[in-house]
Amino acid sequence: MHHALLVARDGCVTADDLRLLSGPSRVPSSPPPRPDAAHSEVVRPDARAALARALVALFEEEPAELHGEIESIVFRTAYEFSERNQLRTARLLGTSRNIVRARLLESGVLASPLQGSQAKAQSKARGRVRIGHQPFGALSLLKATGALEAGLAERDLDIAWSEHATGMQLIDAMAVGALDLGVVGEAPPVFAQAACAPIVYLAAEPPAPEGEAIVVREGSPVRRLVDLRGATLAVTRGANVVYFVVRALEEAGLSLGDVTVRTLGPAEARAAFAEGSVDAWAVWNPHLASLRSAVPVRVLRDARGLAPNRAFYVARRAFADESPEIVEAFLGKSGPSGDGQNESRGAAARALAAHMELPEAVLEAVLASTPFDARPIDDEAVASQQRIADTFHRLKLIARPLRIAEAVWARPWGALRSA
Repeated sequence: MHHALLVARDGCVTADDLRLLSGPSRVPSSPPPRPDAAHSEVVRPDARAALARALVALFEEEPAELHGEIESIVFRTAYEFSERNQLRTARLLGTSRNIVRARLLESGVLASPLQGSQAKAQSKARGRVRIGHQPFGALSLLKATGALEAGLAERDLDIAWSEHATGMQLIDAMAVGALDLGVVGEAPPVFAQAACAPIVYLAAEPPAPEGEAIVVREGSPVRRLVDLRGATLAVTRGANVVYFVVRALEEAGLSLGDVTVRTLGPAEARAAFAEGSVDAWAVWNPHLASLRSAVPVRVLRDARGLAPNRAFYVARRAFADESPEIVEAFLGKSGPSGDGQNESRGAAARALAAHMELPEAVLEAVLASTPFDARPIDDEAVASQQRIADTFHRLKLIARPLRIAEAVWARPWGALRSA
């Protein structure tokens, strides 16, 4: 009965849901929609053959409860492939969201309601701040060094860190109340505001336009941006590079409609770029630096003169309003981390290298052009974000016009510091 309730659709339990039939389980009448158009291609036969070989190898081991193990791997892999979105995972696998959630709970990927209640009880006794970070940046450095924990220790606060592959994944988590603080690029907050997500800008880092670029393989016939007409370009959903790509194409007299955009996460994009299934990749640091250190590539255009490529410190609006002193401590500690990074790039690179699959030399080169320095939001930063929002609205990437100033925290960091 528990299984039937999980798999039932439209509120109706059928004989098939109860597994009363001896035939195969229900199959959707039509293939489920993929999480995005970028993955609409038919799975290559070699992928299925590789899967069959892997299964045979597992069969030969004769492990206990193999079916459950395989099922767990399928659901966990699909969940990561779908950018940790349960609804997309359900659509990808042709099942219900309830089943996806149940399997992820069984696998320990999601916390059970009991674990959640225990965490809430603990957080009442001791404060808890949930911070999201990406694989590289000021927060990754703070996490690697433990500097933020030390800075907040006197406030009797625990920090729960979570890593997200992209800024949009971090924003999505914050929008549903799973995170309190984080750092993202310039595009994700615009998409969040357009979706009425309760997220506010707290502070900004200096621009780093050389930290993102459109690249091709060294032997590619694409020599200039205008040569991208009709080509395939890998772009990550909601990433900073979206605005940069728009500006770069317009500079070359092209539009988004003149290229075939494939929406891929960083790992997928790198694999597609390496195997030649995309002609070009709009990529940012540290992925850009990692790629250039490993593969012969040619930069068609970086963002200098086109897009600022600025990082923003963001928060859930309710958290910022309710805990301004924690926000102040968070931002205050982020500033010194930037100063330390700027003064000793070698030490910062060593700290990050211990937690990332990148050589110290590559990280040190990236840090040289990426100053981590949290600063209060100024008029120039607001105006820059407003240009991005206006561009996205003009291109119908967002459905409504925005006023960026409305998403800037009402108690700016500078005012707190002088209070």
